Amino acid sequence: MWALVENNIVTKVFKRPMEVTTSDYVAPTYYEETILWTEDDELPEGMAIGSVKHFIGDIKTEQIGSIYSKDIFTSWTTEQLEEVGIYEIVIDDTNYRNEEYYINGAESFTFADGVVTRSFGVATPIELNDTVNEYGDTKLGLKSLHKANINSQTNAILTSTDWYIIREAEGGTACPNNILSWRLSVRTKSNEMCELVDAVTTVDELAALWERTNTGTEETPVYTRPLGEWPTLEE
Repeated sequence: MWALVENNIVTKVFKRPMEVTTSDYVAPTYYEETILWTEDDELPEGMAIGSVKHFIGDIKTEQIGSIYSKDIFTSWTTEQLEEVGIYEIVIDDTNYRNEEYYINGAESFTFADGVVTRSFGVATPIELNDTVNEYGDTKLGLKSLHKANINSQTNAILTSTDWYIIREAEGGTACPNNILSWRLSVRTKSNEMCELVDAVTTVDELAALWERTNTGTEETPVYTRPLGEWPTLEE
């Protein structure tokens, strides 16, 4: 990512190589008809009235500013780019937070000491709990959304063995005990996960439930998370 700096101010940002046009750019103009010297002109030496002063296609006004091809991003050195005001952007993500849990502040680009920095304003935590607006509409908070996701996962996990239950209910072979035990453990774990979600008081506590850490060794890592893991079906 690059920025165009003009008069010590970032005026444009480029996420990929593309043509660069400076803010002061004005295209040149050209004479569209032949212009002759007249008696009102101050004739230069060797010229006479009626001689050609400007041919069609001669420059009438010079170009102001510059246009650079996108190729400069790959063919020019860093020093060459900076000479024309194009700087690679340094990202300061100090304030940037996980967008699943925060509304990040507005991004800004500043130029100081020869460096363009992209930074963010202070992030705002997304509401943990459901809220109701003045019209009575409910907006689900992070707790409700995460519990809904857990319940969705629960249903998806159980789906593969639903046929055992259906078969027994319709008078067929009884569901094996290991399947019954496993399905019960899945529902129990689902309830435990939802209880953990309900217990948090900050978005950081909520995010931490899903963060895996190595509780083993470097040689034999074992990654676990406070939320726990889904039970596996034993054959």
